[in-house]
Amino acid sequence: MKKLSAGNLFWNQTIEPFACFNPLQNDLETDVLIIGGGMSGNLCAHEIAGRNHSVVVCEKDQLAMGSSSASSGILQYLNDEMLYRLIESIGEKKAVLFYQMCLDSMKDLINLSRKMEQYGGLMPRKGVFFASTKEDVPELDKEYKALSDHYFPVSYLDHAELMRIYGIDRPAALETSMNAEVNPYQFLQTLMKLNVSLGVQYYEKTGIKKVKTDKDQIIATTKNGNRIQAKYVVFATGCSVIYPELKKKMKVVNTYTFASSVSKRPLWQDHVLFRETRPPYLFFRMTEDNRVIAGETDKKADSPEKKKGAIDKRNREILERVQSLMPNLDVKVEYSWNTLSADSKDHIPFIGPSKKDPRRIYLIGVGGNGLVHSMAGASIIADYIDGIKNPYAGVVKAKRK
Repeated sequence: MKKLSAGNLFWNQTIEPFACFNPLQNDLETDVLIIGGGMSGNLCAHEIAGRNHSVVVCEKDQLAMGSSSASSGILQYLNDEMLYRLIESIGEKKAVLFYQMCLDSMKDLINLSRKMEQYGGLMPRKGVFFASTKEDVPELDKEYKALSDHYFPVSYLDHAELMRIYGIDRPAALETSMNAEVNPYQFLQTLMKLNVSLGVQYYEKTGIKKVKTDKDQIIATTKNGNRIQAKYVVFATGCSVIYPELKKKMKVVNTYTFASSVSKRPLWQDHVLFRETRPPYLFFRMTEDNRVIAGETDKKADSPEKKKGAIDKRNREILERVQSLMPNLDVKVEYSWNTLSADSKDHIPFIGPSKKDPRRIYLIGVGGNGLVHSMAGASIIADYIDGIKNPYAGVVKAKRK
C-alpha cells in the first residue's frame, strides 16, 4: 500500500467532515462492494446506489483523504493528451468519443453539484490553455483545428488577445468553456452525505486483504477477518494498489501543488483556469477567498517527496513561475504538498470488467483529470451492472491492449 501524499494539505482544513465512520466489525452482504473511498469510489457509489442497488464502500484509511483531496481542483474536458495526438494514435472515432465522454462528464458533474449544499464547492469556469513558447504554437494550432472541427467549445486567442484579456505574455492560447473549479474535499464530503441518504454504507479503517471469486458471488475478506459477500466488486484504489493485470500499462507520477496566502488585491478576472502546453505543465487557478492554487506534474515516482524543505522549495519555484506570468501577485506559499496519481500510458483510464473475471470491475488510472474521468466511470460501471450498453465503454475498457 502506497502513501499517496506528503506535506501540509489545504483542502481538508477548509471544512469539517460531515461524519466519521466505524471500521467493519461483522460479516455482511451487498450488491456492490467498492474498494476505495476517494473521488472515484464515491462517484461510483452515488451512481450505482441511485439505481436501487445496495452499495458498501470500504476505505483502508480515512475517507476523502487520499490523492483526491490533494488535487488542484481544476476540472476540464481537455486532457493531458491533446485530441489531435489521440487521433493520430488511436484513430479519429475513438479519440473524439473519448473527448466527448469528458465533455459529457463535465456537464454531469455540474448537474450533480446542483444537488449539493453550496454546490459542493464546484463552480463552472473558463479555461485558458496557453503555448509555453513560440515553438509550441503549431501544436496549439493543430489542437484548435481538431477541437473546432469536431464542435468542441473552443476559441483561439493570439498574443495580442491573450495580453489584452488576461495579461499573459505568451504567443497564443485556446480558451474553452465547460470547465470548473472545485474544492475537492468539500465536494467529497457533500457527496458522501448524499450517498448516505441513498443507503450507501461506509466503513473507514477497513482494508481488504483478499478478494475471492466463487461460482455465484464474490467474497472479500477484510484485514480483521470479516467477510463481505457481493455480486460485483469495484476497485477504485487510485495508485495505492497497482494490480498485476494493469501494471505494465500504467505509470505513477508525482505532482507538487501549493495554496498561497490570501491576496490583498484582486488576482485576475473571472476565476479563469490556466494551463500550459509544455512539461512540467504548469497549472494555476484561484479560490473564492483570493488564494492562488498552482502546481506542476513531476516525473514518475514510487513515493511522494517527504522532506518538508524539498517540498517547500519546489513549490516556491512554481510560485515564481506563476509570478513571471502575473508579476503583480503579492502572495507567498502557505500550504505546500505533493501527491501521487496513477495514469495509464495512453492517458485513457481503465474502466470496466477485468479480463479474468467480469464481476471484478476497475476504475483505475484516471490520471490528472481524475474527477472528470471518475464521473464517466461511474456511469459506465453502473450501466455495465444494469446490462446497458454505454457508448464510451469500448474506448476506456480495462481489457484493451
